[in-house]
Amino acid sequence: MKTEFRLLEASEKISSEQIRPGLTYWKDAWRRLKKNKLAMIGLVVIGLMTLFAVVGPLFTPYKYSDQKVGFTNLPPRIELMKTGDQYFYFNGDYYFLFTSTKDGRLLEKLDKVSTNQVTKQVTFDLDGESVIVD
Repeated sequence: MKTEFRLLEASEKISSEQIRPGLTYWKDAWRRLKKNKLAMIGLVVIGLMTLFAVVGPLFTPYKYSDQKVGFTNLPPRIELMKTGDQYFYFNGDYYFLFTSTKDGRLLEKLDKVSTNQVTKQVTFDLDGESVIVD
């Protein structure tokens, strides 16, 4: 019976040993990632998005706590009504009435006092006075 394995001599052992050091799992993964151009572009995009998410709020004058929850469901452009020296915005879809400045900055949401379905009138309270909207 013939064996295919044989013992190596000392001089033959040196030539068959591994010359370069082995790579760890992470070194091999990083090397393969660097070779893939689309993966590197994706990595840069994710890094930029993370940077903008962390640094971006520092450059805006608004804070998360500045939002006014009562001003929800408003359109991007509003049409003001003038009564005397005061300006109002009426949201007909939700029956909300807001006081406003001349340039369209909303000040406060008025409280709804009553709704008359027959005459389709809504009454709001403005500092003790009744404001009726048809």
